[in-house]
Amino acid sequence: MLMNAPATFIQSYIDDLNDALNQLKPGAALTRIQAAWLGTCLTCILLMNSVCWAKFERASLGDCKVAALS
Repeated sequence: MLMNAPATFIQSYIDDLNDALNQLKPGAALTRIQAAWLGTCLTCILLMNSVCWAKFERASLGDCKVAALS
């Protein structure tokens, strides 16, 4: 399986997480980079059924390198 964007339900989860963070502490939220990273990790875990940076790199077709992921 190839991965180029977070699954839609994972993106919804991240949006809900940001809303909850903002409710608990106004002004607190994930940055764009944090949200993208979380979406990438959760989607890769879902697709690969493991936490393996090499598998993540292969799933992204080399867009994400092992050195950058770990």
